[in-house]
Amino acid sequence: MATDTGQSVLLLALLPAGLLVGCALLVLALWKGRGERRNVWAARSALLLAGAVACHTLGLLHVVRLESAYHDCTYERYGVHDKYGVPEFTDSADRLFPVGSVCSWEDGVTIELVPRYVNPAVMVFLTGAFGCAVAAAARRGRHGRPVHTERVEDA
Repeated sequence: MATDTGQSVLLLALLPAGLLVGCALLVLALWKGRGERRNVWAARSALLLAGAVACHTLGLLHVVRLESAYHDCTYERYGVHDKYGVPEFTDSADRLFPVGSVCSWEDGVTIELVPRYVNPAVMVFLTGAFGCAVAAAARRGRHGRPVHTERVEDA
């Protein structure tokens, strides 16, 4: 498993957590978008946040290795797991945010295993979610619960 590959157990725990959080945000988006007191901006924010979680989880799927870094990186570069008479594999560095996994060889070649679109997509989704959350808060401030004031009548 991933612990035999030198990877953290935290990385394995983040995959099901990402799936659960993404599903919960989708349910929240559907719930916020319905009913009399629907808040469209809050629903959009939850939906965009679910998209960010989904993209990040997709990136993590490319980071998790089921075999050693040598085998996975060699396969990615040459198309076979063991290649003899080629530059020596030196290192594999993993990051959780921004998500990435870089394989390096002694001849200077580096390969990023996570697709290029993952991190920009996460940032776009997060920026959109933040903007929608600000709009939802502003709408709530304007059209939120009425402020109760007491009237003092002159006697």
